[in-house]
Amino acid sequence: MKKSEKPATHRKFHYAWLILLACCVLNFSSSGIILSMGIFYIPVSADLGITVTAFSFYITIGLIVRIAVMPFSGRLMDKLPTRPFVSVIIAAQAATLFCMSTFTQVEMFYAAGIVYGFTTAFTLYIITPVLLASWFHTKLDIALVIASIASGIGGILSQTIGSNLIASIGWRNVYAAFAIFIAITVLPFTLFVIARNPEKKGLCAYGLQDQITASTQSGNTKHSITKKQYYKNPLFIALIILCLSMGYTLGIHSHIPTVAISLGYTVALSGVFGSIIGIGNLVFKPPLGVINHRLGVDKTTALLSFIGIIGLGLCLIAYPLSSWLLYPGTALFGIYYSISIFIPVIVRNRFGNESYGSIYSFAMTALVLGSAISTTADSAIYDNSGSYITALILHIAIAAAGMLYYNFIAHAKKNGNSPS
Repeated sequence: MKKSEKPATHRKFHYAWLILLACCVLNFSSSGIILSMGIFYIPVSADLGITVTAFSFYITIGLIVRIAVMPFSGRLMDKLPTRPFVSVIIAAQAATLFCMSTFTQVEMFYAAGIVYGFTTAFTLYIITPVLLASWFHTKLDIALVIASIASGIGGILSQTIGSNLIASIGWRNVYAAFAIFIAITVLPFTLFVIARNPEKKGLCAYGLQDQITASTQSGNTKHSITKKQYYKNPLFIALIILCLSMGYTLGIHSHIPTVAISLGYTVALSGVFGSIIGIGNLVFKPPLGVINHRLGVDKTTALLSFIGIIGLGLCLIAYPLSSWLLYPGTALFGIYYSISIFIPVIVRNRFGNESYGSIYSFAMTALVLGSAISTTADSAIYDNSGSYITALILHIAIAAAGMLYYNFIAHAKKNGNSPS
């Protein structure tokens, strides 16, 4: 075979790395900025003369729209041309942020919340995992970790820089600046770089050619599950339950400052514990890709669940023992917070590529729904009891039950990696 005829996976540079770069830019700019929207609550509310609750209701509207859209988001990604569709999503998101810089009534923000919810269903949850799963047959876990780190860094920088800019140039100019930044950094990649199918570019997904060669030599082949099969597949049901439990467990994150206050910490110090979670999440993400590569996704997610349960357990016993236990508890929970980045790996490994987009979108819908239920339930428990003891017990039980049930179903199947 001539050098020019070598499979794409043997080239020194693979186009998959450009896809990863595009996803990192999207996560850094778009997702990072969207995750920092909380910095606008107080300045916008004060300027419009309304309460923070009234203003932030547009986020609630967006969440409702997001949950409604997500079950169908994977199918839309499958059916529509990738570059035009994703470019329209990014342009709509940037345009919405720019329009927010001109709004003078809270009802305008509520209308924008509809577009916000629709676009973030794709930018926060769907686009990156779907593209990376299409282009990385091997090292998908590492690619997802790298892309996730980009969104974390983007979120930290957006909050820090954005807060300072609001103080100096005002919230309207910052909304406009964020919109322009998203447009000029992300649109060039969505218009000219991203692609859904490697085959249409005459390429194989990264690592696929080696896998095909090995499978052919050993006589083993891997099949994908079809759309007609996965609804009745016990493993699909177990995956949805797992994602619901993950979402519910992760939902305690927004209540951690209130947990700290209920333990006697000041309002000023309570924010430190949210930062500890963020730092733990960011610092421990890089080695997770390597750990998953060695242990496999089922053992890695089980390990993270165990770490998360220990972390929540420390937060729980901080009530009767010592409030200082909240420090190591939130640090361990920060490590667990990365668990959702392995959902795409579970879906691809267990169900294959044929219905990946649809199955993944259902899984993420379950995750978001679980988080929404958790946020409401935790608030109700705290309002009624004045502490989070009962809430933390529920989080620990649900995290353990979801992981145990999924692993029981997964390992009960003789061909665990087969969707049949």
